[in-house]
Amino acid sequence: MPLGTLPDVGEAFIGSEAVKSGALTRYQLRSRFVALYPDVYIAPDTSLTATTRAGAAWLWSRRRGVVAGHSASALHGAKWINHRAPAQLLYEHRRPPAGIYTWSDTIAEDETQLIGDVLATTPARTAFDLACRNPVDKAVAAIDALARATRLKVADAELVFNRHKGHRNIRRARRALELVDSGAQSPRETVPMDVAREVRFAVVMYGGVSLAIYINGVAQELLNMARATAPKAADDGEALLGTDPKQLTGSLAVYRKLGQYLHQRSELAEMAEPDAKGNPKPPSPRPIQTRFVVDVISGTSAGGRCGSSRLMPFGRPVVPDEYWSRSPSISSSIGVSSSAATHSG
Repeated sequence: MPLGTLPDVGEAFIGSEAVKSGALTRYQLRSRFVALYPDVYIAPDTSLTATTRAGAAWLWSRRRGVVAGHSASALHGAKWINHRAPAQLLYEHRRPPAGIYTWSDTIAEDETQLIGDVLATTPARTAFDLACRNPVDKAVAAIDALARATRLKVADAELVFNRHKGHRNIRRARRALELVDSGAQSPRETVPMDVAREVRFAVVMYGGVSLAIYINGVAQELLNMARATAPKAADDGEALLGTDPKQLTGSLAVYRKLGQYLHQRSELAEMAEPDAKGNPKPPSPRPIQTRFVVDVISGTSAGGRCGSSRLMPFGRPVVPDEYWSRSPSISSSIGVSSSAATHSG
């Protein structure tokens, strides 16, 4: 901060430097600003984005650290960064404050660059750190986003990977790099699963033949909700459905966005807005963090019949006419024999 000047709106600054320069008194510092990290202050109404946290963490290191990992990716302009995650620094400090994650590692001089006034890793080095410090599926999605923002080429990243071929996580990192599509101009077709919470449902459907079509519509929506946030297989790191608009039609696209953005209300509202032409925004490769699970569906008559359709494989659409005419019993609709479906007590 220049001598005797106030910090810009939204800009993090070192409090002791502001007081020493005469820009603020100690009372003004305590009453007008809040500490994000020790001796690093921001205005109370500042939006805490990943870039804000990155710059503030770098100041906390007294400008000696190097912004790295997801924080460096945010500074490079990559999308789909978790703004609530701790800032990441290459900095030898074993006990950083809450909200900052540090690690020490070998880094060459040509693997850093200034972004504004902040020292950060280059795109190639950022890709290396992302690949080394994340599971393969998460690393691929993060590097893809970085490559789209910076035009990073796999060949450029390989130079850094080869330089650090003795790194303990280099094999996993190379697997991630092999899966990266640096030339992609659209989101990845696959979507990683990073489930932090599940919303589970137990549903009772009321009956009546006259309600068969209506109740089937309810069952269809439950199916769409589950499919939109389901993994390909149990404990799989990849979603059942990717980002192909032909797959994510109708309410499937809505449930997918809820699964990706429900924990970030402000971003959810932004994604719900149409684009400049009034069209829905395309599917995002952002990880699914909220999963919708239907545990139980019960009901009588039409409710039970339509509810049983949820036991069919995810990929099969349920057509009411076909379902009722070709599967006249619960046992045949779910593929078990009559004897197996009968409980003798």
